[in-house]
Amino acid sequence: MTTAGDEQHVTPADEATDERTLGGILRNTGPRDVPAVPGMQEVRAAVEAEWRSVVRSRQARTRRWAWPLVAGIAASAIGVFVLLNRPAAPREIVATVDRLDGTVEHRGSPADDWQAVTAGATLREHEQIRTAGDARLALTLKNGLQLRMDRASTLALNDLAHAALDAGAVYVDSGPPAANRAPALQLTTPHGSVSHLGTQYEARLDGDALVVSVREGRVSVVHGADRIEGAAGERLVIGDGRPVERSSLAANAAAWGWTGEVAPAYRVEGQTLHQFLEWAARETGREIRYADGAARDDAGTLELHGSVDGLTPDQALAAVLATTSLPVTMDSNRIEVGDRLR
Repeated sequence: MTTAGDEQHVTPADEATDERTLGGILRNTGPRDVPAVPGMQEVRAAVEAEWRSVVRSRQARTRRWAWPLVAGIAASAIGVFVLLNRPAAPREIVATVDRLDGTVEHRGSPADDWQAVTAGATLREHEQIRTAGDARLALTLKNGLQLRMDRASTLALNDLAHAALDAGAVYVDSGPPAANRAPALQLTTPHGSVSHLGTQYEARLDGDALVVSVREGRVSVVHGADRIEGAAGERLVIGDGRPVERSSLAANAAAWGWTGEVAPAYRVEGQTLHQFLEWAARETGREIRYADGAARDDAGTLELHGSVDGLTPDQALAAVLATTSLPVTMDSNRIEVGDRLR
């Protein structure tokens, strides 16, 4: 028989064992004088009462030990339930819509419905965004990198450093060479992953191929086990099971025209003519030529006022040059700034 200090759980098997033990002890004591029947009944009753008292005490202690355990398990279960049902942390905002023309939509996940996008809206991590067949979009990532989407394009903004192009075309601009460039973006497509170091380039899905056009800087495309490099002025056509096709594409080629149609507005007010021309040259693929150092200095001190909102870079150039006191001429290849009349 276990003692009153034992903490183990009592089962029906334990009770049966106690009875057998008690019976064995009585048998081993040998023959005794048989008391009178009333006395024997009193002894049996006393022994049975003591035995049942011990069993009840042991069961009570087991229950006292079990209840805290049950309570702990219940508390843990509640904690797990609360943890699993706690609202997820909000996704980080990664981009702002600068400009859009036509119908543009976004959604938080493939299970969500598409919702209309408006200018000035913010986009979060893992959101998908798509343009209709008559729409284009320009947006700026939080790190300063600019993206423009052509018509009938679908893009997923995984985070600041990763995006996925599922359809159409996207134009990536990390900023002018002299500025602090935005960090590189890895653009994943069904036919390869494109990354860059300070550049302007377009990635376009065309049938079963990826077409990468480099306007400025360099790009690197990972296609299967191959790494393909592209430099400014090159167009790469990359498809499965065929050699890479390379051709030339000038920075002012007509193929870049769509990027200017959706370019974010340039803030002219308070900028110098030189700053404006630097922007316009990158947007149109033209080269700037100054007649001499004096002409460069004049352009750097001439302050502009007004607005070119809603105009394409070509239209903005024409509007600004019509009001400047400097003699400026331009054609499809270059912008030439002469001396101020002295």
